Amino acid sequence: MYGNDREAGLAQFAERLPTLAPALADFVRLMRFHLAPLTCDPRLRRRIEAALARHLYRQPGLVGPFQDAGIRYAPLCAGEEPIDVRCQSSALLLGLPACLDA
Repeated sequence: MYGNDREAGLAQFAERLPTLAPALADFVRLMRFHLAPLTCDPRLRRRIEAALARHLYRQPGLVGPFQDAGIRYAPLCAGEEPIDVRCQSSALLLGLPACLDA
């Protein structure tokens, strides 16, 4: 639910939720959600999310096109220095880099 009409879209979604719920539940069962526990401030978390999204969008094959289009992530602000972020996972995650510049 992104963009200028997200509130109208959200209202329509809420109205249709009883009909959509079974299909949504089936879809979510197909997905695997991976969470990255972070102990940093919200600004740094947004920078890491943006760097990961940029990296995934550039991936060939299934990974890049799988990302939603039109989502705006936090840009690097004036005066912020880039940081190196190390990425590790016990599961194989397609497109996950070993290191990100955030």
